[in-house]
Amino acid sequence: MPLQEQTSGWSDTAIKMLDGYSGTLQTGSVLHETDVTSNVLLLAYGGEGELAMDGEGCHIGASFACHAVKGSSYTLTARSEDIHYIVIKYKASSMEEASIVMPSYRKHPLRRSFVQSSATHAEWIENAEKVVAKWRRGEGLERFYANALLQGMIYELIMAYERGQGGAESDMVDVVASYIASHYRQNLELKELAALAGCSVRQLQRRFKQEKQLGPMEYVIQAAYGKCIKDASSYGCFHRRNCGQAGISGYVLFQQSV
Repeated sequence: MPLQEQTSGWSDTAIKMLDGYSGTLQTGSVLHETDVTSNVLLLAYGGEGELAMDGEGCHIGASFACHAVKGSSYTLTARSEDIHYIVIKYKASSMEEASIVMPSYRKHPLRRSFVQSSATHAEWIENAEKVVAKWRRGEGLERFYANALLQGMIYELIMAYERGQGGAESDMVDVVASYIASHYRQNLELKELAALAGCSVRQLQRRFKQEKQLGPMEYVIQAAYGKCIKDASSYGCFHRRNCGQAGISGYVLFQQSV
């Protein structure tokens, strides 16, 4: 799908629950899943234990929430007292029945496994239990409600994790800057870059200036100008061909950038 036709990646994304269940791990017991076939939310509370996910382990306290993406593997081990857990499996897809509309960059929250190890809000546990209960009642309105609750849970979990990591907005700038570095020869437009970041044009401009001291389009010119400088160092002069190859549309624009 052409970049200019993409939405923010969230407004057309539908969350659909696939399965849900709960259980209790007694001290020394293990919950293990290998190569999960869908995204998974794992919430747990009670005793302390260890969680290993894709080869990386961490000590977990009285409660935590984990998001594991499709293909991940995890092992939860109860070390002291019983651990009560809730597993919810889901998929994210486009409401327009096209390919998934989420931006494909690596750091997108729904494409990333992570653990929110701070004290899990009691409301999350309560909602997770309600989601599973509604799901288990069968088709129809009950499952519709379960999906709506699940979407809210995913939102809260992502926001809590992003706040702890310095926020999603920094990722947004990094993603666009990386895209510009690889595609500055193309006729990039501001609205296209905003769509890639999953935000408004105004928000992208504000965050870009805060972190890069330049607007997004100024950053495009800088990337192309840097290419001109590099080529000039190789050839020993500036000329129109270098400017065009670097992606600066117009020799006058290049002169203004010097």
